[in-house]
Amino acid sequence: EQPGLGCGPPAPAPGIWWTAAPSAPPVQVSLLTYNLAWWQVFDIGRPGEFYFHKFTEGNTAMTLIKSAVASKALDVMAFQECNNVGWLLQKSGLAGAYTGFQGFEGTCLAFKTAAWTQLAQGQAVVAEDTKLEYWGRRMGMWLRLLHKASGKTVFVMNHHGPLPVSSGGVCGAPATVRRLLSMITANAHSGEPVILMGDFNAEQASQTIGLLKGHLHSVMAGTMHNGIDNIFSNVPPASVLGRANLGGGGSDHDALMVVFHV
Repeated sequence: EQPGLGCGPPAPAPGIWWTAAPSAPPVQVSLLTYNLAWWQVFDIGRPGEFYFHKFTEGNTAMTLIKSAVASKALDVMAFQECNNVGWLLQKSGLAGAYTGFQGFEGTCLAFKTAAWTQLAQGQAVVAEDTKLEYWGRRMGMWLRLLHKASGKTVFVMNHHGPLPVSSGGVCGAPATVRRLLSMITANAHSGEPVILMGDFNAEQASQTIGLLKGHLHSVMAGTMHNGIDNIFSNVPPASVLGRANLGGGGSDHDALMVVFHV
């Protein structure tokens, strides 16, 4: 076990409320989750301390993001392996339209400033890699947002899961899932839509994904690495208006986009 993250005794995961069909008029919310593979796509394999990404004027990942924004006017974007969200938004021509948050351990969130107001935001460690493949601690990063035109709220969480893949990290899958769900129940407001998305580093047959499916709807999973990129939610399946796998854009992960009515 790595130091610094106590596993604690086993405990049940908290239940998450299910939302009803959206009240009229429904609000359309578009979201993207994307592991940018920063070291590979932005730093081109060079050590991060060289900040090689600052010498590029663009790449295939930026093109994918800009195309997704142009097609769906994305409301929220969640990135993993994201070393500088401010620079990313600026170089993608999106800094004037989106508010970005740089989290710990390469997690980032951004929301469409003209449409939403930030109510609260936070992050916490939910897992840690094992010694077999140790890169660090793993975060849950969240935002509560208010839709300016309708007054409706949403809760969005970004997660980059622990290694080795499908292990659940030092404390195992039940502890990782319990921490994610506990963060939601502690910070979201009962009854509001919840979207949990990211690179979970857990295959579709893993205990992590199986446990999450017991508490949230599986809205979409990628195809790379046996489906480790995922989007979960508590909204009714009928409220999902569309799903799209946008491919890798140079990353070895799927960029996933979902459109909801809330």
